[in-house]
Amino acid sequence: MNWNDVRHFLAVTRHGGLTGAAREVKASPSTVARRVETLEAALRTRLFERKPDGYELTEAGRAMVEKAMAIEAAMHELEDGFCGQDGRVSGAVRIVTVDTLAHHLLMPNLPALQDAYPDLSLGVAVNATSFAQLSQRETDIGLRLCR
Repeated sequence: MNWNDVRHFLAVTRHGGLTGAAREVKASPSTVARRVETLEAALRTRLFERKPDGYELTEAGRAMVEKAMAIEAAMHELEDGFCGQDGRVSGAVRIVTVDTLAHHLLMPNLPALQDAYPDLSLGVAVNATSFAQLSQRETDIGLRLCR
C-alpha cells in the first residue's frame, strides 16, 4: 500500500469523482483512477462503485475512509507540529505500528519523507504491545488496522 494511493483515494472521496480529485492532487484524472485501482488491488476489495455521475463509496470504502483520514490527520499534525520558526520540519517522531502497515505503507514511503525533511528523526517500532506507549506519551503516532 502506498501513501500516495491513499491520498488519491481521499481526494476522490472528497470530490465524488476524478476531475475534482485530480485538481486537488495536481494529477490527471487517469492518474487518479489508476492510483485508486492500485489501492483496490492492494487491499483486494472495491472501494468505490463507479457510476455515470461519479464515484460512490462501497461499504469497504466507508470503512477505509475513516482510517485513511486518521492517517492523513496524523501526517498533517506531524508536518505542522515539527515546523520551526524557519519553516523547517525537525525533531524526533516515534511511530508504532503493526507489521503489515510498516512493511506496505511506512517503509516504502520513509525514504521520500526523509529526503523531504532531512532534519526529522524517525523511530519506528513494529509490535502490538507498543501501542500502550501512546497513552504514556512515549510514542507520537500509532497506526494499526481494525475491522
